[in-house]
Amino acid sequence: NSFCTLLAMKLADDDDGIRERVSASVRLSLATQDSASKSRREGGSAVHFSCIERIISPIDALFAGRSDGGVIMWRIPNTRMGTFRDHVVLGSHKGSVACIAFQPHHQVLVTGSSDFTIKLWDAVGGETGGKCVQTIPAHDATVTTLASHCNVVISGSADKTVKLWRFDPDRAKLCFPWMEVKQVFVLDTWATALWASPTKVTESSQGEVFVGDGNGNITVLRSELESTGNIDNTNVASLQLVRRIEGDRKQSVVRVLPIPNLNLVVTITFDDKARIRDVIGFHTLVTIDHPDAKRFVDVAWSAAHEELLLLDTCGDFFVWSTRSNKLLLKFHIGPKACELLFAKGMAWVAQRDSVDAVVVERTTTFAEYAGHTDRVISVGRISSDAMELPVHWVTASADNSIAFWSKQIECLYTMREKQSEIVSFVVLTTAPWFVTGHDNGSLKFWSLAKDTTFRFAAHDNTVSVVGEGFHRTVRGSVTEDWPHLFTGSYDGCFAIWEMPAEGNKAKCEARVRVSTSEVLAAVYDPLRKAYIVGTNDGDITVWSTDELKPIMRLRSSNGPKLPAHSGAVTCIALDGNIAFSGGEDETVLLWNMATGELTKELEFRGNEELGDVQSFRVLPKTGDLLVATRSGNLVVFDQGSGESRWSYSVGREVSSAHFDKASREILAGLADGTVVRLVVDDLDATRPKPDDQVVEDQPPTDGSVAM
Repeated sequence: NSFCTLLAMKLADDDDGIRERVSASVRLSLATQDSASKSRREGGSAVHFSCIERIISPIDALFAGRSDGGVIMWRIPNTRMGTFRDHVVLGSHKGSVACIAFQPHHQVLVTGSSDFTIKLWDAVGGETGGKCVQTIPAHDATVTTLASHCNVVISGSADKTVKLWRFDPDRAKLCFPWMEVKQVFVLDTWATALWASPTKVTESSQGEVFVGDGNGNITVLRSELESTGNIDNTNVASLQLVRRIEGDRKQSVVRVLPIPNLNLVVTITFDDKARIRDVIGFHTLVTIDHPDAKRFVDVAWSAAHEELLLLDTCGDFFVWSTRSNKLLLKFHIGPKACELLFAKGMAWVAQRDSVDAVVVERTTTFAEYAGHTDRVISVGRISSDAMELPVHWVTASADNSIAFWSKQIECLYTMREKQSEIVSFVVLTTAPWFVTGHDNGSLKFWSLAKDTTFRFAAHDNTVSVVGEGFHRTVRGSVTEDWPHLFTGSYDGCFAIWEMPAEGNKAKCEARVRVSTSEVLAAVYDPLRKAYIVGTNDGDITVWSTDELKPIMRLRSSNGPKLPAHSGAVTCIALDGNIAFSGGEDETVLLWNMATGELTKELEFRGNEELGDVQSFRVLPKTGDLLVATRSGNLVVFDQGSGESRWSYSVGREVSSAHFDKASREILAGLADGTVVRLVVDDLDATRPKPDDQVVEDQPPTDGSVAM
């Protein structure tokens, strides 16, 4: 079977116009010469792979059981593509291998067979693999299913029993552990499916072990731990019956797969459906019908994308999205595929002659919307509470129009400026206004209710920055949060404005010349009660809120007299003690604002240059940074590693971008006035932040700058 890349694609079209191209390809095929030759024999005695198991630590290997009783191991190659035959035969059963599991606590591989035995294998010993270290006459019929659970092994059989196996602590000093039966459960019929929480015991009353049987029933068991006095103890002493769910159809349970973090459980029975149920009441929430009325044989879970991976009797591989409840992909692997597992971002499928690694890949194709005729200078989210129509997004453009969009990116209406070009824009979070800065130095307040606007002169030159700050201040005997407006201009001045009362103009509280160059970026720092200001000459300075006095200047790592950037500073964003700055020198820098020190330069790992930085947005859950560039790149940088972890090339200059965590989508504005929308599910996947970046009691601001 010469290797070739197999490819199947499907456009998953959402009702709102976003398209994601989902494809699958066989990246690696693991085979053995003897099984390939035997399986080509005529008749019904062809040898085929029957079950698989993948381990990643302490070695990266895949194990497979065969219908002739053989137990095979491959060391997984790092980069090789094609058919890989460098395998080791660990040994064999006298009958077909029906199930296989790895016990990580004791570092042994466990196999069950139609010869009624369970074998233990030293899976990680030596360069050539391990050997059989124990053979147990485990059941009175075929061992149909196995699962590893904490420090124990659980087996099910056609003899209608489920057994709990523990490793004898009195033989702990032996070279290899010794497994003995500890507990036996008797079912009404044979055990056909088994799932157990692999590494830890939860305190959920729903249990950690699920057993499916030939009558369609599911038995739920809970682990009882040994009394050791150690809070980290996960040594299972016994299993206790929690409940038994009667099958609504007398069809054998083929697979049972709980998804604990979603309180769901997926079941496959001997029909053409897979069912998603709630784990508490076991009510069917979603029924997945096979599109060709074939029978599903296995299911796996991809947590990153919240997708089910399904396999049928014809060797077709399916991807089902639990977010949209849609079938995203159908991909044919082989006619004799029988088992599926998902590990390390790959789906591994056991079929007749080989075990194939299938990779699901996604290419988001963006949807474009005509909204403006000139550069989109800002994209923002807006609440529709104060508005008549269901507005979700707002965009401002250099064509002097402000467009209001629904969640489905339908332009509901526009508002227009008639006097001077719009250069900067911000939607206020504490008042029903948005504010625009103009080329003639004026500021204009616009009511979200569309009934009021007023304008006043703010600077002697273009208002290039307008933003909202929150300053805790003492007024008389009362300490309160003071929302205010700040502005920066091409005249080199920075100003603070009190929010206007209804019908009144904003009052200038303070003004200072921060540079002889143009002010291009600024952000309010609530921890230091200060403003971080970036200018056209590459300088970044910090100014106090109370009196607008200089606090410090951020310096380049190349020398104390050099500015922070070698080109204009176009963007600044804040996440607690961490500040990001970007500029026309095509760099993104990360600063520790507690000390003013440069922490690192973020590294873009793309096929082209990053490009001049145009816009920033801090992702709220992770603190990672979404960057839009003049070269057309949308990039997400990981704050911890400093490396880009996601990128997408729009192909045209991106002038601004915003990420909405609720809908998992990016809305980007382009220099030609087009608005682009992308749905990217995993941008806001939560990861722990370093302790020094966790900030409590932050004001309600996302730390981003309206440019």
